[in-house]
Amino acid sequence: MSVDLQHCIHFLRSCNSHHWIFSGRQIHQILLKTGHAAGSLFVSNCLVQMYARCNVQDARVLFDEMPQRNCFSYNSLIDAYLKSQDTHNALCIFNSMHEKNTFSWNALITGLVRSGDVESARKLFDDMPIKEAVSCNALIHGYFRKGLVDEAFHLFKKIGSECIGSSSPCNDSFVLATVLSACADRRIHSFGKQIHSRIVVGKVKMDSVLGSTMVDMYAKCEDLDNACRVLDQLPEVDEFSLSAMISGYAGCSRLVEARRVFDRRENPSIVLWNSLINGFVSNCQTEEALELFIKMSREGVKPDSSTFATILSACASFSMLEYSKQIHACAFKNGNLGGVIVASALIDLYSKSGLWEDACKVFAELKVYDTIVFNSMINMYSNCGRIEEARWVFDTIPSKSLISWNSMIVGYSQNGYAIEALNLFYEMHGLGLHIDQMALQESLNKFKQQQEKCQSTLTSIAARSASSKAPQTQRTVSPMNAPSVSTKVPTPAKFSNDTERLQHINNIRKSPVGAQIKRVIDILRETRLAYTPEQINDACYVDIMGNKAVFDSLRNNPKVNYDGKRFSFKAKHDLKGKDDLLHLIRKFPEGLPVVDVKDAYPSVMEDLQILKTQGQVWLLSNMDSQEDIVYPNDPKVALKVDDELKLLFRSIELPRDMVDIEKELQKNGMKPATNTAQRRAMAQVHGITSKPKPKKRREISRRTKLTNAHLPELFQTLNVPDS
Repeated sequence: MSVDLQHCIHFLRSCNSHHWIFSGRQIHQILLKTGHAAGSLFVSNCLVQMYARCNVQDARVLFDEMPQRNCFSYNSLIDAYLKSQDTHNALCIFNSMHEKNTFSWNALITGLVRSGDVESARKLFDDMPIKEAVSCNALIHGYFRKGLVDEAFHLFKKIGSECIGSSSPCNDSFVLATVLSACADRRIHSFGKQIHSRIVVGKVKMDSVLGSTMVDMYAKCEDLDNACRVLDQLPEVDEFSLSAMISGYAGCSRLVEARRVFDRRENPSIVLWNSLINGFVSNCQTEEALELFIKMSREGVKPDSSTFATILSACASFSMLEYSKQIHACAFKNGNLGGVIVASALIDLYSKSGLWEDACKVFAELKVYDTIVFNSMINMYSNCGRIEEARWVFDTIPSKSLISWNSMIVGYSQNGYAIEALNLFYEMHGLGLHIDQMALQESLNKFKQQQEKCQSTLTSIAARSASSKAPQTQRTVSPMNAPSVSTKVPTPAKFSNDTERLQHINNIRKSPVGAQIKRVIDILRETRLAYTPEQINDACYVDIMGNKAVFDSLRNNPKVNYDGKRFSFKAKHDLKGKDDLLHLIRKFPEGLPVVDVKDAYPSVMEDLQILKTQGQVWLLSNMDSQEDIVYPNDPKVALKVDDELKLLFRSIELPRDMVDIEKELQKNGMKPATNTAQRRAMAQVHGITSKPKPKKRREISRRTKLTNAHLPELFQTLNVPDS
């Protein structure tokens, strides 16, 4: 029986899953009958490799029956055991090897790290005769993934001192990138600079991966000068480096520089757009982030799941429900609702807005779930008092994280199920899930601080209620750049008892930073007064001095002015009344967006309507942005018209007959809504004579008046067809 051996070997190498096991066995039988499998080590290794990919038990049986073996035989079986997560048998096969090559060491160490057994991998690495960069990178990455940062840095230093020269694993670009990435995530600036020095001294080639990682490290450590230097020295600046630079500037609230880096790329991809949008969102400038989102869509860049999740989280923080629904519809149109990232953001948004049914609807439409989505649903059900549904979601989670347990325990506590919360806490500890000491100490400290704040708040409430019986002089605040006027601080909401007020204060101070800033800006805009942090705390319970994130975001907000002591509202245009408003509008003959002046002073919208009624301005809508535009009604101001537009306008000849109009529409690819030729033919068939309709007298619209007044040169020497 003759057989094509090369064809059989090629077929065996193509068998790469358990679906091919039966075909592989048939080829094995053919090779046995023809005598090729018995005496050839090459054919036996091909068979072991095939069985290792399809069925590890069959591979082991064949391996034990082989009279001769080499490193390829052992490595194939080790790799099969590691892929099936059988590290014990993989170690046994490895220890039985007489001669181990580099692949054997790298495969076993990498497989042990992948399975989470970093200790055994470290012992093997220490016994490794020649330290390889692959094993070193896998082990360091495994340490970082398990949170053992000190062990990873100690290993890197040890290898760097033992292995000297260009062949040292510590001079490998992937190893260096892994260490730099860990320095960036944990903001370890000093060690990151040491790695940079090693790269320079060792003359390591700065490729795109290593360069972008170093820029990211300096940017996250807020060393933006060194980040810029590294970025400028890169031979090719990729978008990941620019994205890291944008995120670094945004993290320091330097949005102008972030926008400048963004503008360096002519056609920015979605990665850069996401970084810039996320930077504006993190600095509580949601409106600017929404404008960037709209601009990105208009430029043809399709948003991804990360874009929608960032915008939705910003809308949730600032309670912008109408915008959120539009973003939800846009995500549905783009087909991004199937992912868990956008779904989790939508669930969080609707939960914070109190729309529990909409959040449940988003959850029900999902086909794939992860732990984050389940945790969001637990919080949502707990907040609306549906604790049974929360427990059902908790029991549904296949692999519960520590956050899942904590969310369920907190849900029980919030809804008054103390016994169930304690039972779940004991069950969690019985499974070996414990809170580390640092996290527990931090939680206790926060709880202690919260108790102290609550106690001080109750004391102040009691003092105020006692002092309210005696007459007192009202506290006053002064508007910026204005004489001192006796004005009362806005009165906070009234409550039935102190406990209800305390709960309200606690909810405000636990709310997102954006929501707290919105409360402060609303008060500043409504009153147009300057407030100290203490007065703001009295007015809306936002503790500015006790929350650094709120203080920094409010100080850097473009709508807020801070003179070092007081906060006041800062409008885009400094206007005092109707005369200033009219003077400003006349400076913009091409039109001024109403949104630019609506916050100038409290009665600005009423004054706009008065100016419109008096005929001094025109108030029109922009068809593209759906925003109102105000124009000055001054016929003396003539708008400049381009010569090409004049020529085009004057050369237009409108057809007089509807049939001709319909033909022109069809030439331009538009389908007419009427068919005049067919209607006239049917009328002739039925003997119906059409009566000429009396012409309606059309009034001149406000838009026509505006055009006639400001664009007179368009109507000079028009080409009017002969009647």
